[in-house]
Amino acid sequence: MNNGINADDLRVPTSDFLGTGLQTSALQPLYKPGKGEKFLKGPIPWSWLQGAASSSGKALHVAVALWFFVGMSRRLTVAVNLSRLGDLGVSRDSARRGLHALEKRGLVFVQRHPGRKPLVTVLLAPTKSLGASEAVSKGVDK
Repeated sequence: MNNGINADDLRVPTSDFLGTGLQTSALQPLYKPGKGEKFLKGPIPWSWLQGAASSSGKALHVAVALWFFVGMSRRLTVAVNLSRLGDLGVSRDSARRGLHALEKRGLVFVQRHPGRKPLVTVLLAPTKSLGASEAVSKGVDK
């Protein structure tokens, strides 16, 4: 039965998606970085990023850099040279404050030693640090 409608006439051309010049293919990856190109490795929990974004100052910049270092090392604990965040427009002092803001939010755990890089552990399940009244009520020594 032919009702005059040809399904091929209704298909969107695969070579050019709606005239945008974008190539479409079900098997094509979204993006593949070039050789030597820096990229973020995921997945990064959205709730974690929301916590970083709602922190003050350059905390989100520091958070993105932390995930970059985590992706490169394939470990959740990394030694962070705060001066290396300059390519994101973050000074060493701003990076220190941003790291403190992330720590205050419970997104990271930081071990500091004089004269050494801070050792930062990204916490996948954010933990809020206990305030003084909560610590007393829960019997935790601060």
